[in-house]
Amino acid sequence: MYVFTHHVKLKFIGRLNHSFTFDIRYTDDEMYDTSLPNADLAKIFKVKEDGYLYINGYRITNNKDGIRAIYGNLHAATPEQGYVDLTLAIDSYGSVVKVKCTHTKNKAERILNKLFG
Repeated sequence: MYVFTHHVKLKFIGRLNHSFTFDIRYTDDEMYDTSLPNADLAKIFKVKEDGYLYINGYRITNNKDGIRAIYGNLHAATPEQGYVDLTLAIDSYGSVVKVKCTHTKNKAERILNKLFG
């Protein structure tokens, strides 16, 4: 079984201005079958009884479409092993829109991409 590791920087702009940095490890089965639960995501992302999505304990939104958009953009952003910089905009209604997503395979490529775009 192969394990993919994604180093993720998730940034919210708009109503929330907050960034999160975390690693997600996917097995090859989890990578291609989105219905399988991921242990790392379950630790980081929690929808609590109040209906809000919390990321590392920080309250994000209770908009169900917004929560689905966050999960969908995060999963779509991690096709290969490497670094992912994902920026999402969130409004006062909890709607979420992808602003920017950058994939890099290693740290050097990530630094060069930040310097030179």
